[in-house]
Amino acid sequence: MDRPKPFTARIDGESLALPAPADLPLLDSLELGGVDWPSSCRDGTCGTCMGRIKEGRVRYETEFIVLSDQDVADGFVLPCVAYPESDITLEGSSF
Repeated sequence: MDRPKPFTARIDGESLALPAPADLPLLDSLELGGVDWPSSCRDGTCGTCMGRIKEGRVRYETEFIVLSDQDVADGFVLPCVAYPESDITLEGSSF
Protein backbone atom coordinates (compact mmCIF):
# COMPACT_ATOMS: atom_id res chain seq x y z
CA MET A 1 0.00 0.00 0.00
CA ASP A 2 1.33 3.43 -0.92
CA ARG A 3 1.88 5.96 1.84
CA PRO A 4 0.08 9.27 1.40
CA LYS A 5 2.19 12.15 0.15
CA PRO A 6 3.76 13.94 3.13
CA PHE A 7 2.95 17.50 4.02
CA THR A 8 5.69 20.12 3.88
CA ALA A 9 7.27 21.75 6.94
CA ARG A 10 9.06 25.10 6.73
CA ILE A 11 10.77 27.35 9.23
CA ASP A 12 9.66 30.96 8.81
CA GLY A 13 12.33 33.00 7.04
CA GLU A 14 14.28 29.99 5.77
CA SER A 15 14.13 28.44 2.30
CA LEU A 16 14.32 24.83 3.50
CA ALA A 17 11.17 22.75 2.82
CA LEU A 18 11.02 19.34 4.53
CA PRO A 19 8.69 16.37 4.09
CA ALA A 20 6.41 16.05 7.12
CA PRO A 21 4.41 12.81 7.04
CA ALA A 22 1.12 12.84 8.96
CA ASP A 23 2.16 9.75 10.95
CA LEU A 24 5.46 11.22 12.23
CA PRO A 25 5.84 13.82 14.99
CA LEU A 26 6.84 17.17 13.56
CA LEU A 27 10.07 17.20 15.60
CA ASP A 28 11.18 13.94 13.96
CA SER A 29 10.54 15.42 10.50
CA LEU A 30 12.55 18.51 11.39
CA GLU A 31 15.47 16.46 12.68
CA LEU A 32 15.42 14.07 9.70
CA GLY A 33 15.67 17.17 7.51
CA GLY A 34 18.75 18.39 9.36
CA VAL A 35 17.08 21.10 11.44
CA ASP A 36 18.68 21.50 14.87
CA TRP A 37 15.45 22.14 16.82
CA PRO A 38 15.83 22.14 20.61
CA SER A 39 14.23 19.21 22.44
CA SER A 40 14.46 17.27 25.64
CA CYS A 41 11.61 15.09 26.96
CA ARG A 42 9.92 14.13 23.66
CA ASP A 43 6.60 13.57 25.46
CA GLY A 44 5.14 17.09 25.64
CA THR A 45 5.92 17.79 29.28
CA CYS A 46 9.01 20.03 29.30
CA GLY A 47 8.29 22.71 26.68
CA THR A 48 11.87 22.80 25.34
CA CYS A 49 10.74 22.25 21.74
CA MET A 50 7.88 24.78 21.85
CA GLY A 51 7.42 26.89 18.75
CA ARG A 52 4.60 28.78 17.13
CA ILE A 53 2.67 27.78 14.04
CA LYS A 54 2.52 30.62 11.58
CA GLU A 55 0.54 28.59 9.04
CA GLY A 56 -0.99 25.13 9.12
CA ARG A 57 -2.64 22.71 11.52
CA VAL A 58 -1.43 19.91 13.80
CA ARG A 59 -3.10 17.26 15.92
CA TYR A 60 -2.00 15.72 19.19
CA GLU A 61 -2.29 12.02 19.95
CA THR A 62 -1.24 12.40 23.56
CA GLU A 63 -2.15 14.57 26.50
CA PHE A 64 0.36 17.22 27.43
CA ILE A 65 0.62 19.54 30.38
CA VAL A 66 2.89 22.33 29.15
CA LEU A 67 0.48 24.13 26.79
CA SER A 68 -2.58 25.85 28.15
CA ASP A 69 -5.73 26.29 26.08
CA GLN A 70 -4.64 29.91 25.58
CA ASP A 71 -1.18 28.80 24.36
CA VAL A 72 -2.85 26.57 21.76
CA ALA A 73 -5.20 29.41 20.74
CA ASP A 74 -2.13 31.66 20.36
CA GLY A 75 -0.54 29.15 17.96
CA PHE A 76 2.04 27.57 20.23
CA VAL A 77 2.92 23.98 19.39
CA LEU A 78 5.00 21.15 20.85
CA PRO A 79 6.63 19.56 17.78
CA CYS A 80 7.68 16.48 19.78
CA VAL A 81 4.04 15.37 20.09
CA ALA A 82 2.40 17.32 17.23
CA TYR A 83 1.48 15.57 13.97
CA PRO A 84 0.89 17.69 10.85
CA GLU A 85 -2.57 17.87 9.32
CA SER A 86 -1.50 20.30 6.59
CA ASP A 87 1.60 22.03 5.31
CA ILE A 88 3.24 23.78 8.27
CA THR A 89 5.26 26.96 8.71
CA LEU A 90 6.89 27.30 12.14
CA GLU A 91 8.38 30.32 13.80
CA GLY A 92 11.57 29.61 15.74
CA SER A 93 11.61 28.00 19.13
CA SER A 94 13.05 30.92 21.15
CA PHE A 95 10.51 33.51 22.22
